[in-house]
Amino acid sequence: MKDRLNSFLPLVVLLGSLILATGGTASAADQGTALGGEAGVLVGFLLADQDLAGESGAVELTIGGRGASVFTPRLSWFADGLFSNVSTKSNLGDARMYYGRTGLEWLFIKKPHSSWFVNGAFGWLKVDYKNGTVEDFHRPLVSAGIGQRYPVGGRKHIRWELRADVTVDNHPGLGGATMQQGLALVGLIWGPSGRSTAHQDEDSDGVRNSRERCPLTPMGAQVDRYGCPLDSDGDDVPDGIDQCSLTNPGEMVDEYGCPRDSDGDRILDGSDACPDTPEGLLVDEWGCPRDRDRDDIPDGLDSCPETPLGVMVDDQGCAMDSDGDGVSDGLDRCPGTPGETYVDGKGCTASRFLWVPERRTLIVWLEFEVNSATLDDGGKALLDEVIPVLKESSYRFEVGAHIDAEIGESDLDRLSFKRAEVIRDYIVEQGIAPDRLETQGYGTTEPLTESAPVRRIGDGRVEFKRID
Repeated sequence: MKDRLNSFLPLVVLLGSLILATGGTASAADQGTALGGEAGVLVGFLLADQDLAGESGAVELTIGGRGASVFTPRLSWFADGLFSNVSTKSNLGDARMYYGRTGLEWLFIKKPHSSWFVNGAFGWLKVDYKNGTVEDFHRPLVSAGIGQRYPVGGRKHIRWELRADVTVDNHPGLGGATMQQGLALVGLIWGPSGRSTAHQDEDSDGVRNSRERCPLTPMGAQVDRYGCPLDSDGDDVPDGIDQCSLTNPGEMVDEYGCPRDSDGDRILDGSDACPDTPEGLLVDEWGCPRDRDRDDIPDGLDSCPETPLGVMVDDQGCAMDSDGDGVSDGLDRCPGTPGETYVDGKGCTASRFLWVPERRTLIVWLEFEVNSATLDDGGKALLDEVIPVLKESSYRFEVGAHIDAEIGESDLDRLSFKRAEVIRDYIVEQGIAPDRLETQGYGTTEPLTESAPVRRIGDGRVEFKRID
């Protein structure tokens, strides 16, 4: 035990001097974090190489020192050295091990109260046997480590590190076997030891470095007395940068702290249940496309937004009528009706004549051109079928003309009256006494009911109503 302590004594004296020197520098300066140099002491345990110790799992005490030059708040170059006294189970005797390495260290997670780092280095290992008959040896090595550092004030921090060392040249010593060793280290570090920046304000937030707990505050952010950003509405955009400082909790915001509306539908992200709505669509209070007529064509794209339920529509949202009979697909129960066919409200073939007993009325559908009262040959042929019925009776009739749709720009009441007059004149020419016929134009005042037959072509109907 005494021999082992004597082995550590030179390094203890060296590290003590280093502590006094760096400690004096640190006490002369205010607390702070700056670029420059740092130095400190290390202590820990070595998991010795099995070939060296003669057994697996041999753990030995190790001590050392460390120095670094901090380039940026996240990157530094370092050098460290360690000493260990390894007891071996072989006839080689105890071995003194001296480590020296240099490399780069990166703080990949930097926080006010702790920071994580990784490092990589290369160096040299020397093994000195106390047994003078055994040849000492040395080898190059590579090393990697990970750990944390914690500021403790007074320009000091504590660090821990787990590290692995592997030799890269297997000769000489140990019969050419590669050495692999692990280390667990704790250190107390002073620094930076360069010029003090405790009174400076590196991030220009109005808080000097000596009190700064958040050294990377974005430019323009409002901070507390420790230099950490204030965030009144909790949207992760600091006050001072936040242009919408009263954002509701949970609202998704842009880089300026204002609520986002990614799809431009005026429903803010966070409340928008359909955040990818195409531009131009009308949406409900949840940001999803509205479809008032439920035809699967959203409002805003639907050119016919009031299509009756059940009607089949095209990609514009308008009713399709494949057979052109005036009854929309989906409601048409006879979808293959031939052209020029008169159909009822279900799209099926209907007669051009309808007798309504309770009204003592015969309804005839005639074709007229829009805004015209001219009776064509087809209309005359149809009336020729009605005239024999009129001749066989002695009753008087009203010839009432109706228009089934709001079309054209004419006076529809006047137009329908003219049509009634033309029909009466034709019937009179065929031998019906004029005093048996009266005329009336109804325009669009008496539209067909849903149960009444409808026509596919033309815009008029004539009702012969018994009036005596």
